[in-house]
Amino acid sequence: MGAAELPSGVVTFVITDIEGSTRLLTSLGNDYDAILDRHNELLRSIWADHAGAVVNTEGDSFIVAFESAANAVTACAAAQAAIANEAWPAGPLMIRIGAHRGPALPRNGDYIALALHQTARVSAAANGGQTLVTREVLDAALSERDVESIPLGKYRLRDFGSPTELHLVVTEGLPPTTTPLRALPADSHNLPRAITAMVDREDAFTRLGEVVVPGTLTTVCGPGGIGKTRLAVEFGRAESHRWTDGIWMCSLAALTHGADIPGAIAEALNLRVASGADPLEQLGHLLVDRTMVLVLDNCEAIAPDAAHVVHHLLARCPTIAVLSTSREPLGLTGERQVRVEPLVVPPDKSAALGPATELFLMRARDAGAEQLGDLEIVEQLCERVDGIPLAIELAAARTSVMAPQEILDGLDEHSRALRTADPLSPERHRSIDATIDWSYDLLNTYERAALGRLTVLRSSFDMATAVAVCSGGDINDDDVPELIWSLVAKSVVRRWPTEGETRYRLFTTVNKRVGERTEQSDQDEAVRQLAAHLDAIVGPDAPKDVRWASRVEVERDNIRGVIERVGIVPDALRLRLLWSIGRVYDINNEFIRGIEELELRSAEAANRPELVGVLTLLADLRLRIGDVDGAERVLDRADAIAQSTGPATWELGGLARTRGEIALRRDDVDMSEQIAREALAEDAAPQPSARLWNLLGLSRAFKDDYLGATTAFEEELAIWRQIGADTSVAVTHGNLAEAHLRLGDQRQAAQHQLDCLRGANELGRPILVAFSIIVAAHLAAGEEDWATALELQGAADALLASAEYALYDADEQTRSELVERGHRVFGESTSSTALDRGRTMPLQEVVERASALLDLAAQDETSTT
Repeated sequence: MGAAELPSGVVTFVITDIEGSTRLLTSLGNDYDAILDRHNELLRSIWADHAGAVVNTEGDSFIVAFESAANAVTACAAAQAAIANEAWPAGPLMIRIGAHRGPALPRNGDYIALALHQTARVSAAANGGQTLVTREVLDAALSERDVESIPLGKYRLRDFGSPTELHLVVTEGLPPTTTPLRALPADSHNLPRAITAMVDREDAFTRLGEVVVPGTLTTVCGPGGIGKTRLAVEFGRAESHRWTDGIWMCSLAALTHGADIPGAIAEALNLRVASGADPLEQLGHLLVDRTMVLVLDNCEAIAPDAAHVVHHLLARCPTIAVLSTSREPLGLTGERQVRVEPLVVPPDKSAALGPATELFLMRARDAGAEQLGDLEIVEQLCERVDGIPLAIELAAARTSVMAPQEILDGLDEHSRALRTADPLSPERHRSIDATIDWSYDLLNTYERAALGRLTVLRSSFDMATAVAVCSGGDINDDDVPELIWSLVAKSVVRRWPTEGETRYRLFTTVNKRVGERTEQSDQDEAVRQLAAHLDAIVGPDAPKDVRWASRVEVERDNIRGVIERVGIVPDALRLRLLWSIGRVYDINNEFIRGIEELELRSAEAANRPELVGVLTLLADLRLRIGDVDGAERVLDRADAIAQSTGPATWELGGLARTRGEIALRRDDVDMSEQIAREALAEDAAPQPSARLWNLLGLSRAFKDDYLGATTAFEEELAIWRQIGADTSVAVTHGNLAEAHLRLGDQRQAAQHQLDCLRGANELGRPILVAFSIIVAAHLAAGEEDWATALELQGAADALLASAEYALYDADEQTRSELVERGHRVFGESTSSTALDRGRTMPLQEVVERASALLDLAAQDETSTT
């Protein structure tokens, strides 16, 4: 277009250039010419279509003049769309565009106008993919037609006499980028404006306000996608007015060389660093008098170099503060840490939404989802992705085309279901796998090996378990603690809150992705080592002290992971650990769940001694719920296997004990006693021996030989005390109490029952507590205190019912007799009300009342008859 065709008067100027053109030219050489030619061809066509006059071209830049501001804005949007949609041979190409409007007259095919220089400043403030226009351009364009834009606030630009209001033009079909502009905002920060609200970070936000002070380094730590950058940005935007020179962010994510850090900081602050001199020294000189916060984002890739720069700046500039975001601390002395934790889902599934669910629902609404169905599925989905905000947002974005259940099901097959198509998102944030890979690739060889081995764990673990699993190859036992602490610091392993000990856990998403990247042979060896370790600490031969059951419960998911590794873990180990799980179900009175799991996992097991032990325990569990026929069928199978393989080493005599209890349940007391005596005459292991003495004691009691019963129970008690089986000690005290009560020694009975109640209450064993309460109820009845007696009986009934425990016939008859006496003495209506009142009474109140009665009776010298 000739000079005569250049518009005059109030002219809208547009200036464009290619982002990273120098880098492209260096990397592509002569091949860059073809890219530049196509770029020029596309843009020239667009300028012509929108009545734009090309004033000048220099390198990859265009200067274009428009008479119509609306045409200028429309042309800019078309240019961005054309460049973004073109298939460039060297990968995506991005241009930045700036537009401003002011008086101008053409002269010799060019312009001499302040507005043109000001447009250059606007263009320089833009990032690739952004079109920035001033308020003057936007107002003029809107007077002609609708234009979609996002206000970015006011910025300090050279050649403008006052802060300039800038707007981001929205290009249809392209998501807007909120990358911080290359200019100083008038409100003292260069932080991007958040499009969505931040959820549940009040505590961390408050903590930042306390620790970010002049002369300090504070690092926001956490795993990828947890929201570290978002927290730093929100803090900066809220606090920038408190710092004289503002709060400024510099991203280090794209840097690979530490030497580039000072230059990147200077560029973010719009400062000029002269070539030739030490850039870090210059930066320190430029900031020495500033009172400001420097936010260094994504430091983990070059953490040692970032630490060096921060140390220099804090030593040189006492009034600045540095706020870094990283997956690990920078390691400087005096560094403060603010760790960002995953969002939580309410464990009680209450009506109140947890922050994880709240975030999901917010982002799902943004995505246009209309019906999400059952909120429990949403909560499960949030838990499945570890409460990581990025993963929750990626999942929620899918709800426009998939139901939450479909997304959840897809995660079990591949975590690639969590992806975004946003081309402006950093590559490491485009999928949850990419986020994990970014962290994994920053680990050293030993950290990767240890992390890969840890993926065989299903739940939390302590350091001893970590040593057992990770040791091998080039990793010695002594190396493991340092590796675990390093992985925690780098936010790929998390400390897991437990009472009384330090435990750790992998994020579920990390476990899955790293497991995919770990050699199967390494995992197989790790799981075998885990199996041996678990057998040593919770297997059948481990000490059965008060902590044994708790250890099994804590390790239950890890044990299940071992049991499921058929063909990798020896069958003997798998069955031994299955027995431990079943035994804890028995101790905890979870009989139905125990039966279900043992039946499922033993159905296909090969015949061997350890299976005999599992089946014997399964028969015991069936007896607990009164299924005598089912118990006998299981025990018959165990007997048949034992004929060819022998019994489990830890259950010598166990088959006889269970057979005897079956006889007892069928009122064949003679057979029960015969079985007990014959088995005791043989060599039995301590635990089965104790149980056989118990069987003998019960048999004698059923024959009203309570003196013989107490003798047998005392033998049993001595064994349980010797092997440290605290739950069994409490049970035996209860049996002794019953026998002494029948002998008329109420004082001894009360003392044993009090010991039983105290132990059962401390151990959390509701059935034992119930039996102790029943004894207290009989004591109250003996004192003619029928209100207390019936209330205690009602409380015991409720405990037994909740555990689905079936009483022996004799015990059921004794209960009935007490209730019938209460009806006769107290009146049926009143006694029924007392029973109902006891069923709803708080447990601790019941225990205190029963303990007081038992204690009083134990001290009463006149109660022995």
